[in-house]
Amino acid sequence: MLAITSEIASQPALWRKAVAMAPAVAARLPALGESAVAIGCGTSHHIAWGYATWTEAYPAMEYRHGPISVAGPGTLVRAIGPVDPGVLADAADTGATVVDEGSDPMAELVLIQRLAVELAESHGLDPDRPKHPTRSVVPP
Repeated sequence: MLAITSEIASQPALWRKAVAMAPAVAARLPALGESAVAIGCGTSHHIAWGYATWTEAYPAMEYRHGPISVAGPGTLVRAIGPVDPGVLADAADTGATVVDEGSDPMAELVLIQRLAVELAESHGLDPDRPKHPTRSVVPP
């Protein structure tokens, strides 16, 4: 089994564990608005940026303002969580295949990650050893 496949498969159990632990550790977590430090790289780095900038999040309607320009025949647009039906209709109008399962967003992420692994393997790529990786964060 690929390392990435094992990691993806472990996510639901880890989320359940985190939810179960939350009441016991809530008092040790930073209070709303309190400063915190997150240390990590790769995905954890991006997650840290995500929770550090909630005010920078983009609504689904922003899809119409840029990303839609690369949609078209042969592309897939997959909704994660609730998305305005008009945005999905606009994506379909480009000729893209639109998938809106209405599932739990976290479950959707696991499905998308598994699909990405299968797609990579079908193209003869090794998801555990991507081509040309570089550091995304380089110290000044």
